[in-house]
Formats: sequence, structure tokens, C-alpha cells
Amino acid sequence: ISMLANIVLSLLFVALLKSPTIFQKFMSNLLKLQGIERIEIIGLSLALSISGIFQCLLLLFFLRKKIGDFRQGEIWQSFKRVFAASAFMVFLVYLSLQAVALFVNLQTFSEVFLQTAISGMVGIIFFALVSFALKFPEIETIKSSIVKQFFSKNA
Repeated sequence: ISMLANIVLSLLFVALLKSPTIFQKFMSNLLKLQGIERIEIIGLSLALSISGIFQCLLLLFFLRKKIGDFRQGEIWQSFKRVFAASAFMVFLVYLSLQAVALFVNLQTFSEVFLQTAISGMVGIIFFALVSFALKFPEIETIKSSIVKQFFSKNA
């Protein structure tokens, strides 16, 4: 079902973004793509994102149907914490993109790559710090899994 949704949404979004429509103008303004022709390619990533969300919701529905209660409240609380940390991370990455743009020319691939790499590292470091500060249980699970995988005496 998810693959079918991805195909249908891809075709739909590419068609909507191919010709001048209100949707194309909205997406162009939202993503600041003014002056760029042929933005229909972003329809593929938009379709993939929406079908991924749909797939996740289907998975939750069928899990609840098959298993019953699987601590959805705990999942919801975790989701809210990760979402809040991600929102702050996006804001910080945007600010770092703007700050790096003041010092880098952005006319060549290497300069754009440098700006992206610096901003990406800022985002990763910030998210990791927030995750440790808020004691996300997922971070502890990942850490213990890595330690068990690479540093156990049986390896």
C-alpha cells in the first residue's frame, strides 16, 4: 500500500509542479525557489515523505490491532521530545547556514558543500547535546547497543 501511495503521490506532485498552478507557486514560495525553473523534481521527495508518514501510521494501526497496548503514551512522549529538539535544531542549522554564508562566497560546489557540512555538524552536535541533556532513553539504548556490539569480551 505504501509503495502504491508513493507512486501515485509522485505522479500527482510531479504533474502539479510541472505546470504553473497555485500549488507550484505555494511550494516555490515555501521553499524559496523563486527564479528556478522546473521544480517538479521536488515532488518525488515530497511524495516519499508523505508515503513514509502514511506507512508509519499504518504500522502503528496494525501493531495496535495485533498486539493491543504497546505503551503508546511512552511513544508519544518520546515523539514530542524528539520533535521539540528537532525544531530547535532546524532553527540553529538555519542560523548557522546564514552565518556561514556571510564568510563563504557560495559560488562553487566546494563552498556550498562547506556551508552544508558546517551547518550539518552544528545540527548533529546540538541534537546530541540536547539528547544527552534531556536523557533521551533512545540514546542510552543506542549507546549500550554500540558498546555491546564493538566492546564486548565475546567479540
